Amino acid sequence: MGFSKVAFSLAIVSAICLSTIHLAQAQNEYLGSHNAARAAVRVPRMSWNQTLASYSQRYASQHVRDCRPIPPSGPYGWNIYIGTRGRDTPSAAVASWMSEKQYYRCPSNTCAAGRTCSHYTQVVWSTSTQLGCARMRCNNGNYFIMCSYYRRGNQRGQRPYRCGREEAMEAVKGAMEDLVEVAVEEAMEGTVEIAEEEVVDVEENVIAQVV
Repeated sequence: MGFSKVAFSLAIVSAICLSTIHLAQAQNEYLGSHNAARAAVRVPRMSWNQTLASYSQRYASQHVRDCRPIPPSGPYGWNIYIGTRGRDTPSAAVASWMSEKQYYRCPSNTCAAGRTCSHYTQVVWSTSTQLGCARMRCNNGNYFIMCSYYRRGNQRGQRPYRCGREEAMEAVKGAMEDLVEVAVEEAMEGTVEIAEEEVVDVEENVIAQVV
């Protein structure tokens, strides 16, 4: 009987240890993915904040039934990701948010038409230096992953970070491509107009000869 109690106690301790290790690994994965993205645009690294993690946990637990990425109305910045099995890791969530980077135009601080960039800009927002995330399994089998940020990013009229030389050059390249496209379109329109004028002249000549 005594042996059974000891074995049971050891099992509990082992489960607690494994859970702690898993949480630490997830925490490092969230932080590592965020800080790698932030290093690319030269903004300060983030540190883990347990208050933010607990806030994310509470909010995620409220949505295990519907598993819908409804924005919270709290005081923190946020990112939400709904993942399926196999795509339910911290790295998968951050990668999904980072996929919006291609649509962000730093010099103009805008997003490409019809696209969303706010998840990406929150990840790299320069003054958002504290992070806390949580993951919950929804009733439908998917996973609700949420990260909360302090300070809050995506402030109207502000930039997530200062544009670097590379981004400025990309903006110039994009502007030049747009100008070339417009010039080609105008040239094509001009060619069509000239052709139409020549057709009219030919028709007039034919009519004159017939008459």
